[in-house]
Amino acid sequence: GEAAYLPFAEITDPAQLKDYPWPSADSFDYSGIREECIAIKERGGVALYCPFSFDFINNIGRTRGVTQTLMDIGLRDPVFLLLLQKRFEFHYEMDRRVFAAADGEIDVVHLCEDLGGQNGPLISMPTFNELMAPSFQAAFDLAHKHGALTMMHICGGIRPMLPRLIEMGLDIFDVVQVAAKGMEIEGLARDFGKDIVFCGSMCVQSFLAQGTPELVTAEVEKRLRLFPDGGLILGPSHDIQVHTPVENVIAMYQAAGYITDV
Repeated sequence: GEAAYLPFAEITDPAQLKDYPWPSADSFDYSGIREECIAIKERGGVALYCPFSFDFINNIGRTRGVTQTLMDIGLRDPVFLLLLQKRFEFHYEMDRRVFAAADGEIDVVHLCEDLGGQNGPLISMPTFNELMAPSFQAAFDLAHKHGALTMMHICGGIRPMLPRLIEMGLDIFDVVQVAAKGMEIEGLARDFGKDIVFCGSMCVQSFLAQGTPELVTAEVEKRLRLFPDGGLILGPSHDIQVHTPVENVIAMYQAAGYITDV
């Protein structure tokens, strides 16, 4: 679903939001989190994932509109800066309380920000460093303090940003949109494979949606050769689209060894 109503589209002054009922971390019950984590660990790992966590561009865009939000970023609009601050404060405080309640039982924290488009980054590195890096740095530091890995969903061609994200402490890069500029899996494996784990990379724009089971299998086998010692959590490069042939999806997971029969 996408936003049909943009509540802050007409806001021009932060003072207009002085009485707005912002979401609060106080609204949630954290008392049973550790027990839930222990129960989940009997089946696998524990990931802390609040849908669209942080995710400033996407979700401020859902309140002001995408065009206005991109203009806000360029102009450093005070309304946008207030929304960024409020969004960070809410998600950071909620994560802080979840980590404290889990008492070391969380393995991965998953954050979001669509920093790239099909042809490259949506914003410059100076803009990222000024507006967003401090928030993500705080989130990464919080996760590492509690023994968790950091995982971040980032769409698009963000290769120029990868060194900075690695420097900040990003452990797992999700979802590797290989059809975007500069995101070929061979180059990513060669240049960054020792520094970060990749997640995704099976292209929902091309061979997964439009190819054959044989082509999909060949793409999986390529990844097995590129990451012989691990470093890739294989999966689709985004949500599998509705028109994707089921046999291609099955071929992907069979070739990866995730399933043996259907």
